[in-house]
Amino acid sequence: MNLIHFVSLGPGKPDLVTLRVLHLLQEADFILCPATKMGSKTGSRAKTVISDLGIEEEKIHTFVLPMSPDRSYAKEAYTNAAETIIAEYRTGKKIVVAAEGDISIYASIHYMMNYIQKKGIAIQQECGIPSFIAATETENFPLILLEERLAVVPGNVSTEELEQYMQTHHTVVIMKLSRCKEAVKEFIRTYPHQYVYRYSENVSVEERFYFTTSPEDILEKDFPYFSILTIAPKRTLLLEED
Repeated sequence: MNLIHFVSLGPGKPDLVTLRVLHLLQEADFILCPATKMGSKTGSRAKTVISDLGIEEEKIHTFVLPMSPDRSYAKEAYTNAAETIIAEYRTGKKIVVAAEGDISIYASIHYMMNYIQKKGIAIQQECGIPSFIAATETENFPLILLEERLAVVPGNVSTEELEQYMQTHHTVVIMKLSRCKEAVKEFIRTYPHQYVYRYSENVSVEERFYFTTSPEDILEKDFPYFSILTIAPKRTLLLEED
């Protein structure tokens, strides 16, 4: 059966793409990935990763995904892209749709997946490495241990919610930071040294990567789109010795 594969490209380094995804990209006849437009410039981090893997440029196509809080624009872009994919698929081509990170975590490309499935076409979702997992490489820290709990939240979290998570011994990963900048900074100002903060921008993008654990430095940041913050309880001992 010829499936349409939706694949995860990981956080940015080409060598963090899984072998399964690499093979699908190599075998594909038509690859589609999202791009964004800033002013007069259009760019695609997904396309850059795919190109760096040595995939032929003529196979890679992009569609512009509007960066607007009004999700109707994004849905329209996904619908148009899905129709393009369906037309190519019906000619017998092997189709791959690619997106950064892990496609199962806050990936709005699922609008396209659902649209295609409703047309009776089979799809397959391929996993990847999310940015908050890749960020643990920075200082070799464990995200969670033993009986600890992990919460991954989007950018609509409040200061009160963060307090509740920390009171119940969670490690919290906050994605889409720009949407909750004031709430996060208020929490850090209130608890500057009670918890461990790990802030990252452009994880695994070598020329743009930034990482800090300093609350003071984090408060100075503007929280661009590709930024994440981990808030963790302070540990006195990582693992008990036998």
